[in-house]
Amino acid sequence: MKTSPNDHRLYHPITLDNGLRVVIVENTESTRAAASLVVNAGHFDDPEQTQGLAHFLEHMLFLGTESFPDSGEYQQFISQHNGSNNAWTGSEHTCFYFDIDSKFFAPALKRFSRFFSEPLLAAEHIETERNNVDAEFQMKLKEDARRIYDAQKETVNPQHPFSKFSVGNLTTLIDQPEETLQQALQQFFQRYYHATAMTLAVETPYAIAKVQEWVETEFNAIRAASTPKAAITEPLYQPEHLAITLSIPPQQSQRKLIITFALPGLDDYYEYKPVSYLSYLLGHEGPGSILSILKKRQWAMALTSGGGINGSNFKDFNISIALTEKGERYQNDIIELLFSYLRLLKERGIQARYFDEKQALTEFAFNYKETSKPIDNVNQLAINMQHYPPKDYVYGDYKIKAFNPELLEHFLTYFTPENMRVMEIRKGVNTSKISRWYQTPYDVNRIADNQLKRWQDTSIHQELKLPDANPFIVANPELFENETTAVPIKIYEQPGFNFWFKQDKTFSSPKGQMFVSLESGFTTKSDKHIAMTRLFVELFSESVQEQNYQAELAGIHYQIYAHQGGITLQLSGISEKQPLLLENLLMAICDHALPLERFQLFKKQLISNWQDIRQGKSVSQLFAVLNGLFKPHSPHALQLASSLSNVGFDDFTGFCAELFQKLSIEAFAYGNWRKDDALAIAKSIEQHLGASMRETALVQPDIVNFQEKTPAHVPVPVADNDNACVIYFPLPDKDFASKAMAIIASQVIAPQFFHQLRTVKQLGYLLGVNYMPMNRYPGIACFVQSPNVTSSALESEISNFLSEFAQKAQIEGWEKLQQGIINQLDAKDSGPRIRSQRFWHSITNHDYEFNNREMLKAEIGKLTEAKVVEFVKNQLTGPSAIQPVIICSDKPEAQIGHGKNQPLVFTNIHSFHSKYPLKN
Repeated sequence: MKTSPNDHRLYHPITLDNGLRVVIVENTESTRAAASLVVNAGHFDDPEQTQGLAHFLEHMLFLGTESFPDSGEYQQFISQHNGSNNAWTGSEHTCFYFDIDSKFFAPALKRFSRFFSEPLLAAEHIETERNNVDAEFQMKLKEDARRIYDAQKETVNPQHPFSKFSVGNLTTLIDQPEETLQQALQQFFQRYYHATAMTLAVETPYAIAKVQEWVETEFNAIRAASTPKAAITEPLYQPEHLAITLSIPPQQSQRKLIITFALPGLDDYYEYKPVSYLSYLLGHEGPGSILSILKKRQWAMALTSGGGINGSNFKDFNISIALTEKGERYQNDIIELLFSYLRLLKERGIQARYFDEKQALTEFAFNYKETSKPIDNVNQLAINMQHYPPKDYVYGDYKIKAFNPELLEHFLTYFTPENMRVMEIRKGVNTSKISRWYQTPYDVNRIADNQLKRWQDTSIHQELKLPDANPFIVANPELFENETTAVPIKIYEQPGFNFWFKQDKTFSSPKGQMFVSLESGFTTKSDKHIAMTRLFVELFSESVQEQNYQAELAGIHYQIYAHQGGITLQLSGISEKQPLLLENLLMAICDHALPLERFQLFKKQLISNWQDIRQGKSVSQLFAVLNGLFKPHSPHALQLASSLSNVGFDDFTGFCAELFQKLSIEAFAYGNWRKDDALAIAKSIEQHLGASMRETALVQPDIVNFQEKTPAHVPVPVADNDNACVIYFPLPDKDFASKAMAIIASQVIAPQFFHQLRTVKQLGYLLGVNYMPMNRYPGIACFVQSPNVTSSALESEISNFLSEFAQKAQIEGWEKLQQGIINQLDAKDSGPRIRSQRFWHSITNHDYEFNNREMLKAEIGKLTEAKVVEFVKNQLTGPSAIQPVIICSDKPEAQIGHGKNQPLVFTNIHSFHSKYPLKN
């Protein structure tokens, strides 16, 4: 197997006697262990009469096996040992995975393996799990991605399995006259869940030989193949499904034009990546590109290339364009521009130099890729094993064997108007049909022959041009000698400016990370100022995009984002030319002239995006309100939308003129630089922004000081969505003892909460208990979203659960759980990106000793089982408990209750803020 030179792990592929393909990974630098098993069966394999069965079986496999019959035993075991687990069902594959503290991997693997050799599929759990699957379906009825997908399914070849309903609900998951649902599950399992259809990847710190014994013992019990799975022979599209326009009105205020070209399956071509080459050019964002011209004409805001649905015998190549309101009127012209560029590609675009660029960038990404978490690594491996031969299990996604112009020319023959589908997703389109499952309005129309011919015969537009050679590509990066300290040190300091530096001495990577925080009290002066700061970030990011796109392609990335005290520039990737990119960004940010038409366009788009929060999941909307309640410098999206709607261009230009007058700057460079290089970066920042630096510009991240003797209720109107309830307990102190208690209490409560309220009581699909700090103050959030149960009933169920939990005299698996959390804090950083983010988090939190993690670990170590039980009993329940903020929403037809003893009701965030002081 070919692996990255930067990957310290050992890989060992084997095939068991029953035909199961396995890769065992030895990672001695991790205390975590993980496993992932993928089955070559998905919703494409559902029986016509029981659609959603593959997904339903995925759920049922978690609910008991012959060796471990208790339906909650597996989840409990994983949770008790600081683990996580999940699964997903795709079109042709289903994936199951878990990770855990490595000491408990062997017994966890035993439990996991039994899913695939001896599942109970017990009749007693079928009804409850049908309801859970239906709740999952109901929860996503309003998601645009699901709604669009549903309309797509109704406009393809009905004989192709893509047309099936993938999720399942109470309508499809039923007993049939000829077989019960349980019999259907058993038959599906027997037909598809055999060893030769499966791939397994495991990663542990243990020796390969030892893990191989475990794997052979536990997984050889899976039965060998019976009948090979038949290949899909039906085409995804018949001629009548091509050269059409599919019109869909979205729930959210998006405007998209998606042009799709129907390609064959790509597995046979993975060594040459022809689609990746074409996407590299079609999705280019530099001068002369499709997107560049669309932006100049004010027709589009973004373009992505190469995505789309895919399967073993098909691939949709999507060119997705985010339109402006003006661009909606020019859809045909936009498609004509695309075909003009395709003609340019056919005549001049098949060049070795573009292949060489793409190959060089891909090889660099492979050679210096960061080590992923064990759970992420095994998930990717198990999927790759379904598609690639053993030698390319790791390398397959990156492999580009050779320049093959004939293959590229062949694939370009698919990019014709007759082999195209056009999808327009925007408000106001005419519709005449309704999709069956997600009730999506849509329409289908044939594209006129004369229009197809016009696109076919288009000439090369004079403004279009192929990309120039990329000046940011680094062929032979230099690794600098080690001259570093254990933690970052401040190497440059001026009033209002601190620059921190640490050279990487661990990962031997030619990469680096830079962070530059520009703090200003001017940005947080009011909701209006916060909204204008967000608008500035959007406009500035867009204004430098074309100029710096080649750097992005070459692996030097940048991001500009707003935070509670101002703006942060973050750069990452190859270190060698990052200072040049930073120089470009600093020059642009100091000369921030922004044209009127872009202001109007982005202002409107940003307001729409903020207003779209009303279309999100109910529980997501409640958490957004919770964040706005406690963080005055992070207003709710609707507050920001309202504030920005009153901003004119003159207001905004005046704001921009003053934005960088007074700044407190904190910066950090980590990675492949010498100290002299880092000092040069610091001097560059000072050169551009030195005149603005003020110590007084530092912003304190305040939080609302909520201390009451009774809960506060905040009802939130949520239109046409599920009911939901969030109960948040804000701890009054931010010391490490309080943080440790909140972390461990939430971990103790979470698995029982999930099992009792979801599996047993079936209150909803989306629920949990999370540790949720607010500006360094710890807190615990309990939440449930339900399609059928009112928020007042959910509030009662959560409260009752906590009261019952508080009666426990002990915590099952306490010592293992405590040690698991300590091990997590002890875990080594997996790569330079993770390490730099950890250091930056310390710097922004003014942890200049870089020991917060150690202090938190020490406090967790001091906790006892009795103290945690006492905390739950006295602080989360009972008369002297921390009083929570309870945020609830109900469907319009439901009656919002106000629970017991509820004199404190806030109808908006402003009234909440007016009652309580701030603390920092």
